[in-house]
Amino acid sequence: MVSASMWCTDIDGVLIDSRELVKESYRSVGIEMPIEAWGHPWKQWLPAFVGSYEDAEKLHSKKTEMYTEVLKSGAVRDNALPFAMIARALERDPVSQVYYVTGAAEKTAITILSELGLNPKNLIASSIATTPRADILKKLSPYGVYVDDRIEGQVPAQDAGWKFIWAKQDWHWNQ
Repeated sequence: MVSASMWCTDIDGVLIDSRELVKESYRSVGIEMPIEAWGHPWKQWLPAFVGSYEDAEKLHSKKTEMYTEVLKSGAVRDNALPFAMIARALERDPVSQVYYVTGAAEKTAITILSELGLNPKNLIASSIATTPRADILKKLSPYGVYVDDRIEGQVPAQDAGWKFIWAKQDWHWNQ
């Protein structure tokens, strides 16, 4: 008997190494992104960093426009990580179901997935922190595999009864 396999993966740091691209996009709007902000939605750190939610929203919108243009210029393919190839193979596998969650904005997540040749319709959550991901995983299936580049991703995976793969940020094609 063949059983379906359920996969859910983060995007930044799993499918592409976007750290420098994100930091550069924030620099383009005058923000030096603090290291502790990495992996967290802008709503969690940017308002306090710039002084107000309204200013943060404007800056983030400008940053997203800049970032999306950079992503469309070939940066996604240039910064693809090994799991992007695995995700493509899983999407073609008739017994696998693959979904994506991310702290990134929906527009950038869709751009990344599209540029990688992945199905953007499988994006089930964007602008979401790590903790609420357990509920998303539970709604998908009572079992599966969750892939994240942040070790904190282990908590929602365990809470949902899923297996966890830690895709370290520093992996490269030639390792």
